[in-house]
Parts: sequence; C-alpha cells; structure tokens
Amino acid sequence: MSVAEWVKLSKQDEKQAIRLAFETYYLQLSSLSARLAKNTVQSEEMLCYSFYNCISKLRFQLKSLNLDEIFRAEFIRSCVAYVKSLGKDYFVSSTVDALRDRETDNNAGLTKHFTDFSKLQPELFLEALRSLVPAQRLVFNLVLVDGYSLAEAAELLDCSQEAAKFNLEKARLNFNKRILQLSPASH
Repeated sequence: MSVAEWVKLSKQDEKQAIRLAFETYYLQLSSLSARLAKNTVQSEEMLCYSFYNCISKLRFQLKSLNLDEIFRAEFIRSCVAYVKSLGKDYFVSSTVDALRDRETDNNAGLTKHFTDFSKLQPELFLEALRSLVPAQRLVFNLVLVDGYSLAEAAELLDCSQEAAKFNLEKARLNFNKRILQLSPASH
C-alpha cells in the first residue's frame, strides 16, 4: 500500500485506516520500541507516542511512496525523539574524552571481538541492550540493527559523526561486556 492510498482510506474511514496500520505494523513497531527503550514501561509509552506521531504525520503526506518504508522511518524518528525528550536520561557523549576513554579501554586489555547477534537468545539480547545508556542504545540500534549509516544516525541524534562513532564503540564494548556477564557459560 502506498502512503497516498492510506491517506485516501484515512479520509474515507479514519478508524479503519488506523486499525489497518496498527494491525499491519504492531509486531514490527513493538519490537523496535522494545529495543530502543530502557524497560517494558518505557517501551509501551514509546510505542504509543511514536505510533500516534506516525499516524499524525502520514495524514499530511501526499507522496505515493511505499507505506512500509515511510512508516518504519517515521516510527524510528519518533522513537529517537521520545528518548531524547526524556531529558536527563539521554545524552550523547562528548568527543572531548573519546581518545582518553579509547586508550583506557585498550590499556585494560579489552577485546575488539564482538558478539554475533544471530546466535543470541532474544531475551539475552534485549537485556544487554537495555543495560546501555540511552545514547549508546540508540546509535547501536540505528547502525548495527536497523542499518542506518553513521552519518544518518548522527543526523537523527543531532550530534557529530565523531560523537556517534564514539557512542557506537562504547555501546559495542558495553553490550559485549554485558553479554559475557549474562551468558550461562560465563558462570
């Protein structure tokens, strides 16, 4: 379905159009919000907030682009905005300390080996993601899971590419540390 077709349906029967969007995208969107949120409550709030924003913005679109692509992209933008609106819980690390922190990590003998996501149990993956600070969780998801380029992620996060890269490096490191802590084999 194209955006134009959905808008036309929305003008004819708004409730049906919203229900169609919800039924079509609920699983995908709930999975996305679960990965981007710190906990289940935040995930549910983010899902409602972002779904509403998507519906509101779609009504004013006159493009005949694919609804799936537009809905997903708008939902991700709304989720990022939601996390950033949390204020004190969200931050993007400064690049000032990036080199010092990178040297500290290397001096501590930390490995650059990273976990294969496809071999992780979903619960373990989600718990490790939720242990990341919001800025790291967002850039990790955007780049490594959702396929955004570092430049696109930086633009969404309103930060420099260097800050996004630094947060991605820290996220990968912290994610892998958490996976090692949570893995049954490490106990």
